[in-house]
Amino acid sequence: IRTILKLTREHARNLAAFAALYKTILAILKGTRRYLQQSCCGEENGGDGDRGGLMRSLGRIIVMTLVGSSSPNTGTTMPQSSSNPGLPENPRHALIAGAIGGYAVWGRYSSVNYQIVLYLTSRIIVGGLALARERGIPPF
Repeated sequence: IRTILKLTREHARNLAAFAALYKTILAILKGTRRYLQQSCCGEENGGDGDRGGLMRSLGRIIVMTLVGSSSPNTGTTMPQSSSNPGLPENPRHALIAGAIGGYAVWGRYSSVNYQIVLYLTSRIIVGGLALARERGIPPF
């Protein structure tokens, strides 16, 4: 019974850590995206010729690529998802938060983590096959 309780505790702790990290990263990405969208409209053009202005512009381009573009073609669901703090505004946000959270929480080997990774891998494969079938891609 001690072993079962120990493994159950590890499983619960890992799930809680992943959920907290995932939601925190989503909030950071959402805040960063909103900040960049607001600041890009009121941006000053002074100093574009110097190296600092160029590096700042390159940094902004890289961050905007990660957190999402400010273009209006991001889809019609953005206003709905932006009102709910637990949902990603952009599909990339879910990918980035899931990858970082998954690596940080389930990156070390343990029997519990191994079981979770096997379960998630099977879910990803089944979801990918269902998506391929929806899009008319023939099976292997």
